Amino acid sequence: MREHWDAYCTLSLVYFLTFPECGGGDGPILESVRRVAEDGFFGAIEISRINDAEASRQVARLIEQTRLQVAFGAQPIILNHPGRQAQS
Repeated sequence: MREHWDAYCTLSLVYFLTFPECGGGDGPILESVRRVAEDGFFGAIEISRINDAEASRQVARLIEQTRLQVAFGAQPIILNHPGRQAQS
């Protein structure tokens, strides 16, 4: 392989696993997403809900200003749903 791995894939970060304090949609979301965006190592971020509307707008603006690709991670919502029945 003569080229950098960026030529073959995009390394992504599962945000809510890296910052579990933000997994429920609260916490220092803007600050932690900014850390990821400014780092430059990751090319994509998988993020879940953001409960605060203003924080959500600010995160959207931040991501628009970077090269980060974005995906929505539904796992925290699905796995923490109160009506979910435990599998036996």
